[in-house]
Amino acid sequence: FTARQVVLMGRAPHLRGLRFEGPADHALAEEAMALTGVTQVADRRLDQLSGGERKRVFLARALAQDAPIMLLDEPTNHLDLKHQRDIFELLIRLNRDEGLTLIAAIHDLNLAAQYFPRLVMLDQARVFADGEPAAVLTADNLARVYGVEVFVDDHPRRPDTPRITL
Repeated sequence: FTARQVVLMGRAPHLRGLRFEGPADHALAEEAMALTGVTQVADRRLDQLSGGERKRVFLARALAQDAPIMLLDEPTNHLDLKHQRDIFELLIRLNRDEGLTLIAAIHDLNLAAQYFPRLVMLDQARVFADGEPAAVLTADNLARVYGVEVFVDDHPRRPDTPRITL
């Protein structure tokens, strides 16, 4: 499949019967590709893309689905720093401006603290802590859940946002 075909697969829940995507579906797919920065690879096969490009294509497919809630598993895995920032800023903007609900599993705790106002820390598939990043990402909580001692201080550019250092 090409990247464009994969993104168009996000429109499948909106198609009736055996119908194909129409102009509106194609427009939504093109917009999603533009938002995630993959328009330039739209005609390339998925197996020819880097891990980061594939990740952004799959995110474009999720955006093309036009659902009110997005459940994301490591949405910035395999992405370089610029694309991590761009994707999180896009997601936060869609949450703020369009009311998109975001639920994301993120193992990069510094990124989670920087971009999300509420974090839920799990331990053995149970909620261990729930709240603002500064309340959840404490040295004590991290030691209990992950079994490592860490240093937690304030992010130098974002007061009240914790920064974790091993």
